[in-house]
Amino acid sequence: MNRGLGSIFQQTKNGKRVWQVEVTIGHKPNGKRIAHRRTAHSYAEARKIHAELVSKLHNGELAPQGKEILDSFALWWLRTAKAPNVRPSTAGDYEFRYRRYINNVFGH
Repeated sequence: MNRGLGSIFQQTKNGKRVWQVEVTIGHKPNGKRIAHRRTAHSYAEARKIHAELVSKLHNGELAPQGKEILDSFALWWLRTAKAPNVRPSTAGDYEFRYRRYINNVFGH
């Protein structure tokens, strides 16, 4: 398997051997992986499913539910994580620069 693009592994379910296909689609704020899993009955089928999932992941069709947008995350981080550690004028400057330069390029 390609490193970082998921995995295929064998598992026993109800006394039968099946293949599990798992592709990482994101991470939670605490760093825990968010994975999309599918089951196949043969290794060849599992490889086809894996290729399909990786393709969907690269095309943006496979995304974590409730995906947060950049704007809300950046403002939350600036106001709650960064602002307490810097002077108020510096925090204001960070927010100004985010809105003026980053938000204009990437949008909401």
